[in-house]
Amino acid sequence: MKNKKILVILIFVLVSLIAVPLFAQEKATPKDVFEKVREAAAYLSEKGDSALAEFNDPNGAWIFKGTYIFVYDCDKGICVANPNNKNIVGTKIEDIKDIEDYPVGNVLCETSKKPNGGWMEYMWKVIGTDEIKKKISYIYRAPGSAYTVGAGIYGPEGVTVEELNKTLEE
Repeated sequence: MKNKKILVILIFVLVSLIAVPLFAQEKATPKDVFEKVREAAAYLSEKGDSALAEFNDPNGAWIFKGTYIFVYDCDKGICVANPNNKNIVGTKIEDIKDIEDYPVGNVLCETSKKPNGGWMEYMWKVIGTDEIKKKISYIYRAPGSAYTVGAGIYGPEGVTVEELNKTLEE
């Protein structure tokens, strides 16, 4: 009987060690965000308008590690894709502001004009909650396209927008 209890406990521990990492969601790093935004920009440059539906898919490939790719058409002045918030799609850029009335949409489009894009910071609602946190996003204009692509992470400790932008200059 004692051996059975030990065996059950061992099995439980082993299953826990295997299952917990499978269900724990890895969080994106600034490097992950940078790489995925560049990948999305290249994809949009190649596919154009026909790719927008994929970027609006809440179960699609452009959702990764607790974040997602969003797409703006800065020439037309609207958000064209956001798989996490369908209500923002079609919204005028000048109307997209954070909780502190910071003009996120306008700054995003200005940031995309830099040759390597850029990082920006604003206060945004955390996915699936009502919590508002600092979000740092990388913004990049898809080459040869009207589309600006971005993704962000919430409040990474020890990372500043200034430091991230310096890495783009190197």
